[in-house]
Amino acid sequence: MSDDQMRKEFEAFLKEEAPAIYDASNADARYIWTKAWQAALATQPQAPQEGLGGWIRWPGGECPIAKDVLTEVRLRGEGVSNEIRPAGQWFWNHDLGESDIVAYRTAPTETPEDQQ
Repeated sequence: MSDDQMRKEFEAFLKEEAPAIYDASNADARYIWTKAWQAALATQPQAPQEGLGGWIRWPGGECPIAKDVLTEVRLRGEGVSNEIRPAGQWFWNHDLGESDIVAYRTAPTETPEDQQ
């Protein structure tokens, strides 16, 4: 199941079972919703997925790797970022917005020039 499908199912569950938590207009409820979503995603595999080019799903939270490791990220609404940065320069927590990191992978350490 994709992250988007899982999020939709989780959202439908909260609307039905816990509407007060789902209420996006309430900042406290939004915080609880975000933490619950992160906990749900955390139960999913966090290793590179075969066939996904080394991408690792990210449910949000503290930076998962050493802060100096060059990292590529996939953002919820924007796809793969066109930047490669040290992991410590990305915002790893989720606010359920378009710029949340939903997957990451370490960047190659060699450039084509290095291989010649």
